[in-house]
Amino acid sequence: MTQFIEAGDLPNFRRLRQESTLYTTDAGEDPPNLEPWIQWITVHTGVPFSEHRVFHLGDAEEKLRYPGIGRIVSDSGASVGICGSMNAGYGELRGYVVPTHGADPHPHPSWLAGYYDFVASRVQESSRNGGATSLTSNARFVATLLRAGLSARTVWETVRQLGAECVDAGVAWRKACLLDLYQYDLFRGLNARYDVRFATFFSNCVAHYQHYYWRHMSPELFPVPPPASDHASLRDAIRRGSRSVMVLLVACSGTIRADHRVLHGFESDSLDRNTKVTYRPRDFARLLRLPHRVGRVEIFPSWRNSST
Repeated sequence: MTQFIEAGDLPNFRRLRQESTLYTTDAGEDPPNLEPWIQWITVHTGVPFSEHRVFHLGDAEEKLRYPGIGRIVSDSGASVGICGSMNAGYGELRGYVVPTHGADPHPHPSWLAGYYDFVASRVQESSRNGGATSLTSNARFVATLLRAGLSARTVWETVRQLGAECVDAGVAWRKACLLDLYQYDLFRGLNARYDVRFATFFSNCVAHYQHYYWRHMSPELFPVPPPASDHASLRDAIRRGSRSVMVLLVACSGTIRADHRVLHGFESDSLDRNTKVTYRPRDFARLLRLPHRVGRVEIFPSWRNSST
């Protein structure tokens, strides 16, 4: 972020940093207990992993025994909005809850399922067939956003993205920024509808781009460069995602009433110079027939040269 700020790309982040008091803190945990789906529970409950013991994404609903701040505020009689917060395990609150996509299949109120189901299917199946969804799912998604308050800006950005993909399919990675716009429209509209007094909003597009495209932005830091066949625009993915989040911060600052209290959660990740290899099994019967060896599993020949 400092690199982007000093390059002049994020003027509003510069202003935010200048007007803020910054603290360096120790999470008090060692890997793997620094995973975000563990740490966000600590943020919401104030309870360390040694006490809450929720290790996996999706386990909070069943295993979490400590109330999060949203629950405490809701129980006090105020309306609460939880929009995408990771692994928070809130269930129903006074107000609304849109859980992490794929972690908890029960948004509240139930009419938000049209939004949640569509996005969860896109996120979970994005590595297969582009996360294709049915016409019915698409229609329910649009109807839910219209009911909540879909903005003209988001419609325009969606049209621009679809048009860009028709010209160059290599820019499809930009759709993650659209998800943030959809989620913010939902957040803004639901806060007004339910007169929310405390809200959390979770954006993940920058972390997503960092996971996959840091090597494209800074190939000199990695032992293996990105494949020459990868689209040239990927080198700007993290910067573009950061600009998208900056727009959301400005929008939040301009629309939230003075008597509201808002906690923003924009996840990002530190640099991991190790090459990450992600595999998706496509033939489970064949996978289970693979010869096992001590300490390793023989993999398909077509996977051996993967470096992405």
